Amino acid sequence: VGQVVKTIPVDGTRPVVVIFVLPDCPCSIGYEPYVHRLYRAYGDQATFVEVVAGDGPAAERWKKQHQTPFPVISDPDGKVAREFGALRSAYTALVVNGKVAKLWPGYSAGSLGELGKLITAETKQLAGSIDVEGAPEQLTSGCPL
Repeated sequence: VGQVVKTIPVDGTRPVVVIFVLPDCPCSIGYEPYVHRLYRAYGDQATFVEVVAGDGPAAERWKKQHQTPFPVISDPDGKVAREFGALRSAYTALVVNGKVAKLWPGYSAGSLGELGKLITAETKQLAGSIDVEGAPEQLTSGCPL
């Protein structure tokens, strides 16, 4: 937290939500519907990017399979994950003003709500909301990246 982001293009005008994905990991697959809900609730306030552990074709397959409505980039050598300190799938980072403001080591109903509140606080826009029904109560992460 606090490190300057170099591997993800950020313009500094909007918060950036970065989600780390490992294709075929049940945790990444289970998290994806909540990521889409986050995007629908806060996509007008923040930029979303998914980082797929794998090559370009793996990232394209993930984007197509899950119909991801925002950029998906590949991380074949793990450089992006290392920069953020993301060790497992379903890690999520919030980047504000080009620096990592918060890193969640997994996802839960609470982390989804906290992320939404931080985006709202940063952008000073009306709070969105996200349906967290079915999300784990405890932070849940998946396979090592």
